[in-house]
Amino acid sequence: MLQNRPSTPIKRIFISCVLGMILVILASMLFAVAHNNILGSDAYTHDELKAAYARSKAWILNNKQALYREHNPALWWLLNKANRMTGDGELEHLTQRYLQTERARYVPSPWSALLYEQPTQLDATHRAFASLPPYNIQFVFASQCNAALRNTRPVEQLYDARQCAYSLEPACPTHQMMAYLMLQDAQCKLIENLDSKIETLTGIIVTHQKLDFRVVDVYLQRVMTLIMAGATEQLDKRWVRRVLDQQNADGGWSNFQALVPWTGNHHLGFSNTVLSVRDTTSNFHATVQGLLISAALLHAQ
Repeated sequence: MLQNRPSTPIKRIFISCVLGMILVILASMLFAVAHNNILGSDAYTHDELKAAYARSKAWILNNKQALYREHNPALWWLLNKANRMTGDGELEHLTQRYLQTERARYVPSPWSALLYEQPTQLDATHRAFASLPPYNIQFVFASQCNAALRNTRPVEQLYDARQCAYSLEPACPTHQMMAYLMLQDAQCKLIENLDSKIETLTGIIVTHQKLDFRVVDVYLQRVMTLIMAGATEQLDKRWVRRVLDQQNADGGWSNFQALVPWTGNHHLGFSNTVLSVRDTTSNFHATVQGLLISAALLHAQ
C-alpha cells in the first residue's frame, strides 16, 4: 500500500516563498490603490497648472516638425480643443498649418467632419473603414452623425453605456466617452438619452481610475475625458497631482511610468502591458492629453 510521503523541507520552503511573494504583491497593489485614492497628496496650485501647460506647449512647439508627420486625427482634434479653450495663438498657428497642409489627406475622408466640420457621408462598405479599429468607426459615426453607420457593430456598442465596464481593454471606456462627446459636439440625436449614458459611463471611468494606479497614457485619458464630460466634481485631485508629477523634464508625457532604473536610459516600470522595460521618451499621444488637462483646469478657474 502506497503512503503519501511527508513534504520535504525544500518543498515547504518553496511553497512558503511563493505564498510570501503573492502576499507581497497583493500588499503592494493594495498600497498602490490606497496611494492613488487616499494617501497621495491632493494639492496642486494654479501656478503649477500654468507651468505644466507652458512646458507641454513648449514640447509641442519644439517637436512640431515631427508632429506634422503624426497623422492621428483624434490627437489634432484634441489639440484644437485646447486651442479653443486658451486662445493660444502659437498652438493655433501650428494646428492650422497642419490642417491646411494635410487637407487633401482628410477631405473628403471619414475624418473631414472631425477636423474641418465638413461631413463626408460614407456607408459601412467604403474601403476607408476596412483598416480602422472599432473605436475609430465610433468616432467617425459620432463626428459625422452618420446614420449609415448606426447598424455597424462598433456603433451598436454605443447604445449600451456599460459596454466597457468589464472590458480588458483599458481605453475602452475613454474611447466610448470621446465618441459620446463628439456626438454632443455634432448635436447628433441618433443616440438617445445621451446625457444619461455619459453619466453612467462617467461612473465606470471613475471606478477604473480608482483601481488602476498606473500613471500611463490611459490614466491621463481618464482624467482628460472626465474633465471634458464636465465631471470635475468626481475628479479626485490626487489624480491630477499624479499627472503633474509624471510630466517629463522636457515638458511632455510618455506612456510609461518608470519605477526602477534598468540599463542605460531604460527603466522597469508600468506601461499599458502592466510591466515592461523601456525609456521614458515623451510622445504626442500622451502629451496632448496632458496639455488639454492643464488647459481645461486653468480655463475652469
